[in-house]
Amino acid sequence: MTGATGYIGKHLSAYLSEKGGHQIIPLGRSMFREGMSGRLSQTLANCEVVINLAGAPINKCWTAAYKRQLFESRIGVTNRLNRALSSLTRKPKLLISASAVGIIQPLARWMNIRKPVGKAFYPIFVMPGKRKPNAVRPLHGLLLPALG
Repeated sequence: MTGATGYIGKHLSAYLSEKGGHQIIPLGRSMFREGMSGRLSQTLANCEVVINLAGAPINKCWTAAYKRQLFESRIGVTNRLNRALSSLTRKPKLLISASAVGIIQPLARWMNIRKPVGKAFYPIFVMPGKRKPNAVRPLHGLLLPALG
């Protein structure tokens, strides 16, 4: 799991390990640095499910430099994860990936988003079309967990 120490990741990790009996392998930032692709692939080869919650915290001032960090921490990590998964002979059964969930608009407008809702960085940043093509088949949906 990427993002295992973040707000959602720590709750999800606890739930899956305590109530579900699953072993969680946190994939920290170091696994996504240059030269680590072999180790990342080796770790992923032993996983049945990969959960990608990577991303720098959004509750900071969004300077130009921090916007680059937000983008790289999500899109860059997801692309590296995607390349590592593509290299595997035996792939995990499931990849769950979530990032920057939080466009607030009337229900009718955001249920079937095909273009950015607004012109600011955030609406453009969260659009799936801004990412590179995946090696996995995307399934878009929204999960609203009750984490307590």
